[in-house]
Amino acid sequence: MLEVKDRLHLNAPRTAMEELQHSLLGFDSDRRKEATSLVIALWAIWCISRKGLFDTPEEATKLIMARIDNTTKEQEAVRDSKKAKAVEAAERRKQKARESFQYVERQLASLSPVDTIVFTDGSGKDGFAGAGATLCGPFNEGQPANPTRKRVDFHAPLGEGTNNLGELWAIGMALEYIIWLFANSTWIIGEIHIFSDSKYSTDALNGISTLKTNIALFHAVHEKQRVLEGMRIKVYFHWCKGHADIEFNEIADNLAGKANVISAAGGGLSYHNRNDLILNGKLLNHDYVDEPMAIDNG
Repeated sequence: MLEVKDRLHLNAPRTAMEELQHSLLGFDSDRRKEATSLVIALWAIWCISRKGLFDTPEEATKLIMARIDNTTKEQEAVRDSKKAKAVEAAERRKQKARESFQYVERQLASLSPVDTIVFTDGSGKDGFAGAGATLCGPFNEGQPANPTRKRVDFHAPLGEGTNNLGELWAIGMALEYIIWLFANSTWIIGEIHIFSDSKYSTDALNGISTLKTNIALFHAVHEKQRVLEGMRIKVYFHWCKGHADIEFNEIADNLAGKANVISAAGGGLSYHNRNDLILNGKLLNHDYVDEPMAIDNG
């Protein structure tokens, strides 16, 4: 039993109650829950067998049972508190998702039929990055008075990189694609509204924050915004919550994930090639642009 007492730091003279209350101090905090039953059992043996500590074994047993009951209640209280906090956190996440969904719905409802909407997303997993975007806007196709609204999906496997790299790249390639469409006279452009679930990107592009990473990429993206605004085409960046049942955000998320898989399989850009593309402002690879699909004008 001396070994047990040494392990539990019980050599200093204390009352029986003090020794019992300090019985878990010999264990690391993250192991105390596991050690509780063992400590109580050892205390039961030691207290009952220690001559003179209690008048009768019944007194020792009563003290041990009280300790067991208190320990159980404490553990239940901790579990209940953690559960309540988890429920509250889940409800806050749901509320934010509802608010974001409603915000996007209001924004989309307020847009003109000639406005272009884009949802972008990035993916960073296992050290690899991908970008995805889905764009909806009016193709004139020789009928400026009656354009056909179409959707275009595109993605970019970026090789080794981060989620933030993918998020920012997705916005840049979307802007580059719009510039290309405008140059080819197949696009009627009103305002451009880009929705991203990356505050890292939207805050920087809206002038709210200053980036400390992906600086060259940020300047390449910002330059495309300036090109469009120099053509009197206004570009707006909106933040929306990811995984909030926003249809086009989910599409962009899937496209970014698809690009990430290609990167992980070795099909993405090398570090040097990627930097060359950034410096030259070439963020869009037309090999990864899908054919436009007609969508319901409603």
